Amino acid sequence: MGNDAIAPVRPNPVRTTPNQQTAPVKKVAPPPCDPNLEAYAISFITQINRKIDAVQAKKIWDVIWLNCTTLKDSRTGENYNVDPLLILAIIAKESHFNQYCNQDNNSKCKGIMQLSPITAKALGVKDRYDLNESIRGGITYLCDSRHCRLGKRGVYGLAGYNAGPGSAWDAINLDKPYHGETKQYVYCIYHIYGSLKANVKTGKVAGAIYHAGHNPGTQDLKDFIAALRPGGTGIAFQPIVKSRNA
Repeated sequence: MGNDAIAPVRPNPVRTTPNQQTAPVKKVAPPPCDPNLEAYAISFITQINRKIDAVQAKKIWDVIWLNCTTLKDSRTGENYNVDPLLILAIIAKESHFNQYCNQDNNSKCKGIMQLSPITAKALGVKDRYDLNESIRGGITYLCDSRHCRLGKRGVYGLAGYNAGPGSAWDAINLDKPYHGETKQYVYCIYHIYGSLKANVKTGKVAGAIYHAGHNPGTQDLKDFIAALRPGGTGIAFQPIVKSRNA
């Protein structure tokens, strides 16, 4: 799968979501993408997965950009406006941008955003190997399902995406021993995303690639959870883009 030198953290999530299918997707033109951002994303994709060329990477990025900028919240009707760099980070860890990724795990997750059969059905995703369906479904699940609610729950939305329902995600729960893989997942996505966001202007992707291929140490995880706890130093995590013109 992808670049064999990079092994993603793959827990065995059970991703279910309420029986809330996405509304029929209307064709909406996305806002123009900064050419420098596009080139940066293509560079990251092709270096994470050496089997993907620039043409294929651009196709993936175009689908990410389209869905991040045009998908709407089912409750408010407003655009999610999720940062496409976060979706890049998630896909890098989930599938290495392999559209036909088929992980051998209990949840039978498939596709570029690793949707389970139950989640895909609930979201109206008929073909998990279809780029647009998988990315649209993954973003909708991340932003709109009661398990994630990225816009309101921040970093804990990542835990919900990885592990599914059954836990009230907070720093204390995330630190429980049996959530070790989810804790690693949240840590890695947070740092991949942070590195991507910090280096857009320089075009450097080495830091993000490092975090995509390395699991954090025990002390790193302890420090991360300590920062999340009440009274901790906190972490900077702003995955919602307030203005596309900023």
